This record gives sequence, C-alpha cells and structure tokens, in this order.
Amino acid sequence: MNINSMLQPLANKNFTYLTKGIVGAVVFTTVLKAVGRPAFIMTDKRNKDPEAKKYTATKEFLYQILCLGLTFAMVIPTQHITFAFSKKLMKGIKELEKIKTYGAFKEVCKDIDEFTPKAIKLLGTKEKGLTGTAREKFNLVKGADEMGSFISSLVGLTIVAPLISHEILHPVMHAIGMGKKDNNIGKPTETFLADAKVPNDKTNRLNENA
Repeated sequence: MNINSMLQPLANKNFTYLTKGIVGAVVFTTVLKAVGRPAFIMTDKRNKDPEAKKYTATKEFLYQILCLGLTFAMVIPTQHITFAFSKKLMKGIKELEKIKTYGAFKEVCKDIDEFTPKAIKLLGTKEKGLTGTAREKFNLVKGADEMGSFISSLVGLTIVAPLISHEILHPVMHAIGMGKKDNNIGKPTETFLADAKVPNDKTNRLNENA
C-alpha cells in the first residue's frame, strides 16, 4: 500500500468538513487526550507506583469520555435550536428555500462552492454552488451554527464537566473495582509549596498540622 492510497480518505469531503468544524475539532482533540494522556501517565518513569499510575490513567480516560459525551449532549441540541432561529435569514432566497431541516443545512454546508450530489438533489438545482446574496445569507446561518457550537462546547468542557466529574467518576471507578485502596494512590510524590510545613509563631517549630 503506497502513501497515496493511505491518504486518500483524507481527501473525502465528509472528512474534510468534519475536521474543520468546531465539533470535529473538539471531538478529535478529546479522543487524542483520552488516548494520549493515560498512555503518558502509564509510561511516566518518575512515578514508581504502578497502582497509582493505573488509577490515575483510568480516571483520566473516563474523564475524557465524560467530556466527549457532554460535547454531544450539549452541542447537538444547541445546533438544532440555533438553526431554528437563524434559518429565518434565508427566507425569500430562492436557492435556499428548500433547506428546512438542520440535516439538509449540514449537507449543503459540506461544500458551498461545489455541491455534493445529495445537496444538488435536495435543492433541486443545476447550480454547482452558492454565489451572491444566497452565499452571504447562508454564511450568516453557518456562522451562527459555529458560534452556538463553540459556546456550548466551551461551557460543557470548562464548567459542566469539572462540576459533575466528581459525582460521576468516583462511583464509576468503584463499580469497576478501581476505588482507592490506599490514601496515597493518586497523590503527587513531590511536596508542593502549598503543602510545605510552616514554622509555628509561638514555638518556631514546624507545624505538623499544616
């Protein structure tokens, strides 16, 4: 198998469209984290405790899977809601009047310069792409879709996921037999500045409770 045949799938319009969108970027990044971070943890030679590494790697993998699920759970409804409002911008544009569902919109989105066969059939047109006012209006709807996807994925990954991870991950870890059997598992081996012992004001001795 030569390199041209190996890279051929990358030229597919569906693959290109998926990877350049907000959702595609988030999904691919999260999948890479779900694979890469646990692998890095397990191969980290600085940590000599295999149980700690196994626990931390499993928890990291489950967290990234949680993030992936939240991305779909929050972004997909947001996309449909956003389209329901923004599609009004295409009203009265002959080339776009048949785009009534979000699925139809996404099919046209794949390539507005050269429609896919499905998009041509859907629109009932002989034109191969969007131009002029139709293109401008469509781009506004597409921009609204990308903005909605970006905001919902941002909220999901930076706010919702950290808030619910503690409530979800610990029961799951226990269910699969990965509950902490030792209080030291998962704790850093280094002494951080915030954890350092500090002198007691009266005795000038180290405060063992710090």
